Amino acid sequence: MSSEHDEWVAKVFGLTVPSGTSQGQRGNHARPTLDIWREAKDVVDDQIGRIQGALRATEIDGALALADGGLGRITNNLQTRLIAALIDFDRSRGAEQAQTAAKVRSVLGPLANVVAKDPLLAVLEENPFGVAVSIRATLAAAFSEIEARL
Repeated sequence: MSSEHDEWVAKVFGLTVPSGTSQGQRGNHARPTLDIWREAKDVVDDQIGRIQGALRATEIDGALALADGGLGRITNNLQTRLIAALIDFDRSRGAEQAQTAAKVRSVLGPLANVVAKDPLLAVLEENPFGVAVSIRATLAAAFSEIEARL
């Protein structure tokens, strides 16, 4: 990460970026937990985009509005809080890891609950447009992998 990236992260998430550390020195995991989230989120965003395209093609008033907000419509600010917590965890060391892991868990549980129970996700996954959607399974797998790293 460049110093420009560090400054942006510090500004947006209110985090203190350790000085004198390279990306390779940050975090202590072969695969950062933030990468696990980003990869799952990219898959989900692609699926939502394909559903949005199918809904646009119906030209039914209001159809697109159901999916137009993306995952953020469902999760509110939990995604942002998770990203901040994952950044902290990936950079933590030693005794600090227990604290940052608890912070991740405090967001991960509610986010997983929302994803598991939101009725719109079930409807999108059972769509008649032939668009393969596995939002809940994709995110559940990511949540499990992240939890295993904590």
